[in-house]
Amino acid sequence: MKTMLFMLSVLLLTGLASCHSNDDSSPDNGIDGNWNLTHVSGGISGVDLSFDPGIILWTFDDNMGTLTIINNSESGFSIFQSGTYAFSMEDTADYKTITINGTTFGSIDISKNKIYIDQRVADGFFLELTKVKFIHF
Repeated sequence: MKTMLFMLSVLLLTGLASCHSNDDSSPDNGIDGNWNLTHVSGGISGVDLSFDPGIILWTFDDNMGTLTIINNSESGFSIFQSGTYAFSMEDTADYKTITINGTTFGSIDISKNKIYIDQRVADGFFLELTKVKFIHF
């Protein structure tokens, strides 16, 4: 019985030790990966909407230049419907811009866990995306 308990304990500890989280493991602040659209505000109409994680998922593939969106929002306003869109980023003298589906969305600021897209200088929108956190075993 002691041997079986010991083996079970070793198996459990080995399994837990092999888990890792990828939310902060990347040293760069790249756009690649899965992001939750968590907040949209601004525009002429004064939109101010928050979305729970998992409702609107944006997946960027920088190598392919594609943005795939899965939109499960019942809100009438969430920027894009589900689909795959072309995107590109460009460095200007003062900031980086992002263009999605042929529309420039203003400046973009990318950190490990957040993306901010800001086009309020042209009465546009401010978008906040949060990195999706997966735990791998």
